[in-house]
Amino acid sequence: MYSDSPECNARLERVATEVVACLQTLDPKSAERLNVWLEQAKSQSRLFGTTASENVALIGLENRCTQEWEMVSRQLPSDEKTRACLALAK
Repeated sequence: MYSDSPECNARLERVATEVVACLQTLDPKSAERLNVWLEQAKSQSRLFGTTASENVALIGLENRCTQEWEMVSRQLPSDEKTRACLALAK
């Protein structure tokens, strides 16, 4: 599990299974950078329940996840093939 946010976890699963595999042949260094980021996300995961305050925390996790993904993806090369790989995460 990469995140306690279901939406974030689904996105990161796609990054791990589709984007990294796509980038591996194009740009192994970028693929490795994504793997490092995924491991960091996994290590920060905490399990939440269903109380109101925990639901607010999940919304915060989703927002943070989206911001982090946008930041990480912008740091990768901007060529057409890399962008096509990154689009698999959506």
